[in-house]
Amino acid sequence: MPIGCVLFLFYYLCSEFLEIILKEMRGLAIIFRFFMLLVLLLPVVALCPVKAETTSEGPILIVTSYNPETRSISDNLSAFMDEYRQRGGKYTPIIESMNCKNLSEAYLWKSRMASILGKYKGKNRPSLVILLGQEAWSAYISQDTEIAKKTPSICGMVSVNGLVLPDDSIDTRVWEPESKNIYTDFSDYNIVAGYVYEYDVDKNIKLMRRFYPDMRRVAFISDNTYGGLSMQALVKKEMKKYPDLETIWLDGRTETFMEVSERMRRLPQNTCVLLGTWRVDCTESYVIGNTTYMLRDANPTLPVFTIASVGLGHWALGGYTPEYHAVGKNIGAVTYDFLDKGDREGVDLLTIPGNYTFDIKRLHEFKLDSLNLPQGAVLVNKTPSFYEQYKYWVHRGCFGVHVPDSLFLDSHILYYPYQPLET
Repeated sequence: MPIGCVLFLFYYLCSEFLEIILKEMRGLAIIFRFFMLLVLLLPVVALCPVKAETTSEGPILIVTSYNPETRSISDNLSAFMDEYRQRGGKYTPIIESMNCKNLSEAYLWKSRMASILGKYKGKNRPSLVILLGQEAWSAYISQDTEIAKKTPSICGMVSVNGLVLPDDSIDTRVWEPESKNIYTDFSDYNIVAGYVYEYDVDKNIKLMRRFYPDMRRVAFISDNTYGGLSMQALVKKEMKKYPDLETIWLDGRTETFMEVSERMRRLPQNTCVLLGTWRVDCTESYVIGNTTYMLRDANPTLPVFTIASVGLGHWALGGYTPEYHAVGKNIGAVTYDFLDKGDREGVDLLTIPGNYTFDIKRLHEFKLDSLNLPQGAVLVNKTPSFYEQYKYWVHRGCFGVHVPDSLFLDSHILYYPYQPLET
């Protein structure tokens, strides 16, 4: 029998019983019936789902560079949602994707961002805009509108250096954009917080000179992507500090993989390579992972350093690189503090720390083992110690010795029962 029927029957019997007893006390019977009805309704009310508290203010607009199903975007979005909901956030997140693809369509990104922002006006104007990805961030800081400059914004999955996109179509193969700094060049935007990576050219040049004091040239490798072009613009800006060094540009915007490989084969003596990124060449075809192995084999004796972790573990000797990690959870926490708590304490633009990383195996191949590495450096391809290599067998051996000893002691104790000492 359904529990509702049982409760109703219980209510009916109790009320009828009370009527028999209290024939002259109709007022009390009515009160009792009302009380019983209230008691019966309480479980029903308790079982009703409670809608999460929301606010009538504008939503949180999240704009991503790529499809939200892309792994890096998806991981950060999931972490953001989980953290913001867990903290009790009341604002409604809305996700928009720019679906950025090749660098050749970069001139479209600015208008694409304007179109997205144009959908949120009046009462639907966002309380906060979150930008995830380099392309989305670049398109946002290229806007010259009131909604972009005045609306509070938070960025993630971006670097300190960035580019302002052109107003119209441009041939990206010959485009020479100026590198912009998020801390110094966008004071007219309401950037309230963010987590940004920093590609430190100075630290890498000093590192290369530490290993190769006779270095005369730096060959910089970049590909045909927004990330590659923004790194190239940054390196061009920073290399002005080193007039004694010649810079050679191996540029995926104008060269194929085979052309870059051939140029590397013919690089002159006293040249070090600084590797930016390599995923797409001028044919706009994504290269497979082993192409960096093929570039390495084009000139095996060429010393290579990396500014963005590309090539670590099989090609680059090392480099000062960002510590890449998901920032969605951090953005969720700072969003709650800023919007829901109204607390600006600790809400700020933060640079994610970098570190020195070296490939011990490659250093040995280049006979650079004796050099003192920077303090706190991370080492990859390090030969494990004897214990690390054979700890399984060490544990088994210790167990094999321990068990017979234990059995011997146990049997000895059982065979020779306890006897009190003579006094």
